[in-house]
Amino acid sequence: MLANFTSILSDVNHDAPIKLRIFWSMVIGLVTVALLMAGGLAALQSAVVITALPFSLVIFAIMVGMYKALKLEGSKADARRQVTGTAPGGDWRERLDRALDTSSRAGAAATIEHAIRPALIQFAQELESRGQATNVTEEHLEGESLPSLTLQVDLGEAASFVYQVCPHRMRTPSFLPADDDYYVRLDVYLAEGGLEKDLNGFTRGQVIADVLSEYERHLHFLALAGQGGYVQAMPGAVGELPDAATQS
Repeated sequence: MLANFTSILSDVNHDAPIKLRIFWSMVIGLVTVALLMAGGLAALQSAVVITALPFSLVIFAIMVGMYKALKLEGSKADARRQVTGTAPGGDWRERLDRALDTSSRAGAAATIEHAIRPALIQFAQELESRGQATNVTEEHLEGESLPSLTLQVDLGEAASFVYQVCPHRMRTPSFLPADDDYYVRLDVYLAEGGLEKDLNGFTRGQVIADVLSEYERHLHFLALAGQGGYVQAMPGAVGELPDAATQS
């Protein structure tokens, strides 16, 4: 744990280097032996209590951060309830097709090419014509051939609007008829997290309608946030793309 605390990790799924972990293990062992030799078990227990006291401040800071995050999430939920938006239209058979769809990689690629990418670009261009700064980017995640696309609208000091579509390879549910064991979802993410929404089978107009609905909710959320619509960004928000991302 100390090795992770004293190093900058490039990947949260990996621990600190082995050399650093060995170093801290030796330091902890030497300190423990020294305390036992100096004052016995009582000295070791006192040292543990003393070193644990500063972490109470860390725990308090975590509690404050959790309270702010829950309050922010509650405001976002209120905005989503008050601005219902418009559900994707179309024939009821088309909606049923989307519900039962287990798209292949080719089908997901076609949706990105003919619906999602042009919809995000068109929506961004319309906002720019109305004086708002927008940015549409796409990147390829490691091990994924399909791109992730992100629309970001800069709202000054207020929290930016982020609409991100990421492809995910999922195992096909056993209750759905399919030829392949896996299918590809095109999941939607906002700045505060995922919506559990799959855009496979959407047309360009339906994608634009969905983006507009989320944008309306975001603006209403900022209005509820208070003066100037200023609100602190959620921790770990999406939209901050790596330098390798290319701009469309």
